[in-house]
Amino acid sequence: MQKVNIAFCFDKNLWKHFCVALSSLLNVSKGKCSYNIYAVVSNDITSSMTKYISGLVKQLDSSSVITFLYADKDLDILANKKEVGFYLRLQIPKLLPDIDKIIYCDIDVVFNDELSSLYNIDMKDTLLYGAKDGLNLKRPWKRKMIKIFANKVKRGDYINSGVLLLNLKSIRNDNYYQKLIAQTQYEFNYKDQDILNLVCRNRIKFLPLKYNFTPRSTHKYHKMINEGILTKQEFNEAKNNGIIYHFINYNPWNKLTKCADMWWSYARHTEFYNDFKQTFFQKASLFQKIKFMLMERRFRRSKNA
Repeated sequence: MQKVNIAFCFDKNLWKHFCVALSSLLNVSKGKCSYNIYAVVSNDITSSMTKYISGLVKQLDSSSVITFLYADKDLDILANKKEVGFYLRLQIPKLLPDIDKIIYCDIDVVFNDELSSLYNIDMKDTLLYGAKDGLNLKRPWKRKMIKIFANKVKRGDYINSGVLLLNLKSIRNDNYYQKLIAQTQYEFNYKDQDILNLVCRNRIKFLPLKYNFTPRSTHKYHKMINEGILTKQEFNEAKNNGIIYHFINYNPWNKLTKCADMWWSYARHTEFYNDFKQTFFQKASLFQKIKFMLMERRFRRSKNA
């Protein structure tokens, strides 16, 4: 089986949610490929947390391994230390000096298939691959983006940083790591995502939408098709055969939107399910609580089927 390099970043507030993403990754990939998993974490991640996560990896797929990497002093440039979590992914090229290529994913994702097809993309001199973001649409671009990027990043070329294929070798060798870190001292609307788009412009290529699909954003994708940012074929492929579902803005542990039940089905493989459920019910509306109970009923029926 092929071994795929993949990285995630999180702090103590999201380590349990990372376990859900991990559960989906390893469950759908069994017998197809295995992973070298790298977790870039903040200093508030404890040994008990890493021990639990390592045990989960061993339990779900003994052929995969996980390594924990802690952020170093390069991020001390940030004035507001509370924001360090947003920039952890920028450190991946430095923290993994012997690795040439890696997949990066946010933790608010669910995997529907193994990732060798993504990992095997030939990068050549491309710095990174990412899927086009909805911020490329005329209205949000004019309102939020054009003042920051001016003519440096063209509308239609802006990518979402939630799923990336990174050419770590070229980022290091061509001194892009230093350029990325230097930009963290400035204010951006979308923090490290803006930095990646700005610094790596002209050396970015686009992933098919199926690798970074937001199930609840059908209306946004239709607008992107109408404005020539996406093709209808690409949207239909993602809708019918999505490989990575990305729950941007509406996290499934906070609100049940389209396909949120996929996330909760994997949450049930962790020991944190009841904690997630209790937190959800503390904030949820009556309608959301009813939806949750109906979802749990479907889970029980499928288990007994």
